[in-house]
Amino acid sequence: MRFIDVITTALEQIRVNKLRSFFTLLGIIVSVAFLVAVVAIISGMNAYVKENLASALIGANTFQVRRTPIRIGLFDDEEWKRLQRRPRITESDANAVIAAVPEAVAISMQSGWPTPIADIVWRDKTQADVAILGVTAPYQVVQDYVFDNGRPISDVDVRNHQSVAVIGADVAEKLFEHVNPVGQDIRIVGQRFTVIGTIAKKGRVLGQSFDGFVLLPLPNFEMLYGRRKTNTVSVKMPTALLVASGMRCASLTGYVRRRSRTTRSKLPTHWWSSGRTSRRSSSP
Repeated sequence: MRFIDVITTALEQIRVNKLRSFFTLLGIIVSVAFLVAVVAIISGMNAYVKENLASALIGANTFQVRRTPIRIGLFDDEEWKRLQRRPRITESDANAVIAAVPEAVAISMQSGWPTPIADIVWRDKTQADVAILGVTAPYQVVQDYVFDNGRPISDVDVRNHQSVAVIGADVAEKLFEHVNPVGQDIRIVGQRFTVIGTIAKKGRVLGQSFDGFVLLPLPNFEMLYGRRKTNTVSVKMPTALLVASGMRCASLTGYVRRRSRTTRSKLPTHWWSSGRTSRRSSSP
């Protein structure tokens, strides 16, 4: 049968069976549209997790060197005992990572969990249940913070143990309302800190606000709450594609390797990455 005869026969069948042809075509259109919609939804969810959830937690294109993993839920007793035998993350570890990953945009050290929750007092007003974080200056770059007013915590503030604070949008709005917070003195567990900057609102992700916090220079935080056993080093890379290579370079630092060998448990350091919203444990 010639090709033209095939085409002629097909068109004739479509003309004779109009209703069946219509429903066949409709089924094809609906199937294709459904497939396109599913792909779009999955892509949108991936973008949401990458740009909002992961970025809000640790910053975009960022990985962390942690003593313990980020976990939803509790550790069992045996796993917790293993984690407690891991070496603590110290300033020397942070310096080793800085030397090993020179292409990083920013490398910071911040207080670990559990994050203290405190009342913030200004004059006769109190803002309850505010998260208090101790950080070094680059942390504000890692988190992509945008400042509404004032300035960020600087290296000089950290080095000189300055009693300064940066506050999130929720604290600024609820505690100060129509007053400019910059230059005002607040009290945290009885200690006075001067507000030097306010951070623009990040909004809510999955119902959780990421604006109810106060940042303090890490040494001042440790004077208030003691040195955490779970301090974390965060490394922000220029692009998501460089996150994996940055993790490899950091894991091969001589200092980290020596610490791993001298640890009785010889357990791996835990890494958390937002570059591709993935995580892994890696032995140095």
